[in-house]
Amino acid sequence: MHHSAPFLIIGHHRSGTNFLGELLQQNPAVACANEPFSMHTDFFRDNDLRPWSAAEYDQAVLHPELYPHPKIVLFLQELRKWLGSSPDGCRRGFKETLLYEKLPWLGAYLPGLRIIHLVRDPRAIAASVLKVPEADELWKYSVTVTRYLEQQLGHPTGDGLDPFELCLRSIGIRWELARQSLAAFEHITVRLEDLVEHPEDALGPLMKFLDLEPTVEQRDFIAYSQQSSRGGRYSSYRSRDAVLNSWRSRLTDEQQARLTGGLRSFFEEYEYAC
Repeated sequence: MHHSAPFLIIGHHRSGTNFLGELLQQNPAVACANEPFSMHTDFFRDNDLRPWSAAEYDQAVLHPELYPHPKIVLFLQELRKWLGSSPDGCRRGFKETLLYEKLPWLGAYLPGLRIIHLVRDPRAIAASVLKVPEADELWKYSVTVTRYLEQQLGHPTGDGLDPFELCLRSIGIRWELARQSLAAFEHITVRLEDLVEHPEDALGPLMKFLDLEPTVEQRDFIAYSQQSSRGGRYSSYRSRDAVLNSWRSRLTDEQQARLTGGLRSFFEEYEYAC
């Protein structure tokens, strides 16, 4: 493992990636850019769940589909330069809630990339996504998930899927894409619930993955962030009970059953009780 290799935090929308990014940066040796692909360009949001392979990497324009977008190419070249020039003893990375389907290409764009795969109980993810009024405007599941189902899996969606079903499918698709790609990377999978419930046990292996030691500031951040829920939608400050249990009152019994039935392999692999 190359100690200065960049890292990527990747997790589904509403899985706690903001919290994890902030937690890592409580360590003064860590710098983590916030969604440079999906927040700083419309391109990657519009092309979410359009797979890119490692073979499609192009040294000049990075990817053939970026040829008409020289400003994005320049931005990504500068991002790569920043990620690859961390000072001795420091770690630079970024976090994203997209790019699952572009992981093979990312491996060619950023050789040596290390991945922190953040997972969360799908019931908590779905409850959090569904409470966002403009969820489809933000994440475009009705376009991106439907397109993937039809073009990549050959599953026609007819008159369309309801928001709950789109979210369920989004979680399942991205999990399967992670399963297909993560073995090619140095990676670690972290459950959000473990960071919240057992921070001492979870934080050590996470920081060891980055060749660093946990700091007092990181431990304090975890404790302080759980005192109460405050801040806006993307705030990292949520009470422990809200993180772990709010889905129970937000999802119907039928929705809970559909999630545990439709994503049973996910629940089993990451040891979430059904």
